[in-house]
Amino acid sequence: MSEPEDVVARSRRLREAATPGPWKVEWDDRPYARDGFSWSTFAIGPTHGITQYRIDNPDVHDRAVSLRNADAALIAATPTLLSELEAEAERLRGRLAEAKEERDWYAAEYCQSVQDRTGLPLSEIRRENGLDAEAEDKA
Repeated sequence: MSEPEDVVARSRRLREAATPGPWKVEWDDRPYARDGFSWSTFAIGPTHGITQYRIDNPDVHDRAVSLRNADAALIAATPTLLSELEAEAERLRGRLAEAKEERDWYAAEYCQSVQDRTGLPLSEIRRENGLDAEAEDKA
């Protein structure tokens, strides 16, 4: 069974495969009419017409436009938001790795000081303190 793709890698892969941004929302609120239907359009994407939505029912036009306005704003902001979230996740992963290194250094120093005072094997000290027993015992 293969490992699931990392969320940051998956986000980056999908974002980089999409049409490059920055994206925007363009509204055309002029009502159009043809064959007895009226509608307004808006486009989401780097250029007008990438994705166009028609709102055909004049009775729900105002409500649909307001709902879709929020949807459109989110869709248009998503590539930039993903990029920023990916960078933040990478920054936090780096900080977490630094914190783990620092923790391991302090744990090793503590265990060594206990061994120096007590003569107990490092593996026993690490085990008693909830640390892994990967350190070699000193003779």
